[in-house]
Amino acid sequence: MSQLVAIGLIEKDTEDIIEFTWAYPTMDKSIKELLVRKCPPSNLSESNQYLLPYVFSHGEGFWYYMLASKFNNKEYSGYVTDICFTILSKDFHPEKYYDILQALLQTFLFSNSVVTVLKSYLSLFAKKSLDIIGTDKVLNISSYDPRKAFIACPLKPLILQFGIESILLYNAMLLKCRVVVYSSELEALLAFTRTLPLLALHRQNWSIVFPYVDLVDYELTSLKEQPNYVAGFLDSSVENRIDLYDIFVNISSSTITIPEHAKSRFSLSKAHKEIAKLMMEVANDTGKSDQQAIKEINLKTKEMITNLKNLSIQEDGTPGMISYEILKQRKFTATMSNFLFALATVEGLTQL
Repeated sequence: MSQLVAIGLIEKDTEDIIEFTWAYPTMDKSIKELLVRKCPPSNLSESNQYLLPYVFSHGEGFWYYMLASKFNNKEYSGYVTDICFTILSKDFHPEKYYDILQALLQTFLFSNSVVTVLKSYLSLFAKKSLDIIGTDKVLNISSYDPRKAFIACPLKPLILQFGIESILLYNAMLLKCRVVVYSSELEALLAFTRTLPLLALHRQNWSIVFPYVDLVDYELTSLKEQPNYVAGFLDSSVENRIDLYDIFVNISSSTITIPEHAKSRFSLSKAHKEIAKLMMEVANDTGKSDQQAIKEINLKTKEMITNLKNLSIQEDGTPGMISYEILKQRKFTATMSNFLFALATVEGLTQL
C-alpha cells in the first residue's frame, strides 16, 4: 500500500501523561504533538470515557486515523491505562482504516508486542493483506472500494436538516468557498464535513476536508494556506473568527451564517432556485435512495456546467474562454451573470 506513510502508538499512564511510545518509520515532533492532542485518551467525557474511540482528520498533506482502547495488562505495563494506534496515509477511506486499526489493535492486545504489529503493518505493503492475530481471519485491502468512502454518509439527512437553506451549502461547495462547521458532537462533525463534497461530486475532491481542527496556531496556519476548505471545529468560539470562513455552519443549532465580506458570493439566482427545488424534492422523496438523490443533483450540476461551456463556443466551433462581457451579451440578470462568472472561474473557464 503505497498510500501508507507511518504508524504509531500513543499511551496514557496512571498519572494521565499521554505520549508517543513508538513510531515507524518516523514522525516529526510537530506531527506527534498534533496526534497526541487529537487522540481519544486526550478527550474524555465527564464519565472518563472517550468522546469517540475512532477519530480521523486531515492535515500536513496526509490523513490520520486513530483508534483507542482502554488497557489493563500487567504483563505489558503496570502503568499504561489507555493505548491508541494511529496511521498516517495519503488515502481517504475512514472505514478501511478503521478495520486496519482494529486488526492491529487486536494484534497488539493478543501479542503485547509492537514488533508483531509492525510485521502485520508491513504485510500491507507486501501482500496488501494482513492476518488478524488470534483469529483465522484475513483482512484484504483489495476488497475496499475507494468510491464507497465518498458516499458512506448520506446526503439526504443533511438537506432535510437545513431545508431550503441547503442551497447555501451547495453554492459554497460549487464556488469553492471556505466553509467552517461547528458541532458540540465530534461524531456529527466528522460525518457532516465528509458529506459536504457530495454537493460538488463532479470534482470528487475530498482533499478539501479537514474534519477536526483546533483553534491553535499550528493547525490554523496550515489551514489558511488552503484556497478553499471544509473545516470542522468543536470550539464554538470559532464563529467569531470570520477571517477563517465565507460561510459558517452550526450543526448543533441547524443555522447558517454568512459574514459581510462574503455576502456577494451568496446572492441567489434563478439557477439556485431551480437547484434548491430539486434538492428539496429528492430529499423528501422517500422512494428515492440517497445515491439516486446524489446522482440527480450531480446531473443538474453537470448540465449547468456544460451549458456554461457552450456559451464560450467561438464562431469556428472551437471552445473559448468565458468573459463577463459574453454573459452580459446573453442578457442574464446581474445576479445570474455574477454567479455564472464565479462558477466559470472556479471551473477554469475564464481567462486569468
